[in-house]
Amino acid sequence: MPFPNPPVDVDALMAPVSGDVVLSTIVNALVTLGIRADLWPQEGALFSCMTVVANAIAGFVADRIAATKAGWLPTATAGWLTWLALYFYGVNRIVATFASGQLTLTNTGGGVYTFAPFTVRFQNTVTKAFYTNASAIALAAFGNPGASQTITIQAVVTGSASNAGPGQITTVASSMPGVLCNNLAPVLGIDTQSDVALQLLCWNSIAANSAYGPRQSFAYAVQTALNTVTSSPVNINRYQISPSSHQGTVTVALASPSGVPDPNDVTGVATNIEAIARPSCVTSTALACTTVPVNQALTVYVAGTPGLQATTVQTAMDNAIGAVISAYPIGGRKGPAGATGLFAEVLEGALYSAWPGVFAVTGAADTLLAFGQVAVDDCPPVTVVVAVPPS
Repeated sequence: MPFPNPPVDVDALMAPVSGDVVLSTIVNALVTLGIRADLWPQEGALFSCMTVVANAIAGFVADRIAATKAGWLPTATAGWLTWLALYFYGVNRIVATFASGQLTLTNTGGGVYTFAPFTVRFQNTVTKAFYTNASAIALAAFGNPGASQTITIQAVVTGSASNAGPGQITTVASSMPGVLCNNLAPVLGIDTQSDVALQLLCWNSIAANSAYGPRQSFAYAVQTALNTVTSSPVNINRYQISPSSHQGTVTVALASPSGVPDPNDVTGVATNIEAIARPSCVTSTALACTTVPVNQALTVYVAGTPGLQATTVQTAMDNAIGAVISAYPIGGRKGPAGATGLFAEVLEGALYSAWPGVFAVTGAADTLLAFGQVAVDDCPPVTVVVAVPPS
């Protein structure tokens, strides 16, 4: 309920001011005093000094606005939000991690290779991301043709952009003749927590400080859980909490960006729920979601422009489909008829938004989802039809 007579006009307090507006205000004030600053040449020293002062004032106002917004959770952003979350809610922003995992090296030649950690590079043949060995390499084939060694690798840069599916890291980027590499399991990292996700985490932390009753306390437990092996934040970006039950049972379904989460992440969530969220006389279960593949053959029609290649558009289309599916809620959203799922309109909207020249999309269909089910991208590459304008 709004204040009948708010003590402060918050909108005015947070309104940005440009250097030009401040300069105009200074000029008008001087004219009011009888000083014709409006007639001063813009390349002159006096006008230049006024411009410097105006820009400095505008910068100060911008800092003041950011500091003012930092006082409220819905308006705080970036570093200001990080501080607010820590000092008012006791919540740390999750920071990006290096994607890491296991890589198997196979020596098909007769070379002997010994390398210290972080001295050899490997490359993802799909995304072109680079990785380095986090453990030492000692690989010799003398008397043992085809000798292999499984090492730990980590991405060169942080974030999920370096994530790799099984079998994608197959290039040895350093000089190791005769050595082949392959990752049999995913190599995963996480991105820095977004402002929206951190704000939600702060709200959920309030519930977790209660008598363990509110529903949000389970959400907070999911968001703050740690992998039981690596002690890193869990790579879980979606969760679904079962509706109220007269049997006192709460089920929390979990999903990672790629679908099924790491079992050690699931265990970490279950442990954290037990530690901070589960009330007495309630049974809780954390489980990995069940995947439902979305494997529709999609076709987009795009207006042709000089030099436009269908492959360029196809990359944008495939990325758009992957992005929307990897973040879509477990259990889907409810449609007009009451069913829940990933609806054709969502996929069509993602394709239309991914390229400005798209004028038609075919092949999209609804994918129905139940509790604990999550959609995963299994679509073949999007077919792109470029409509060449008549000559």
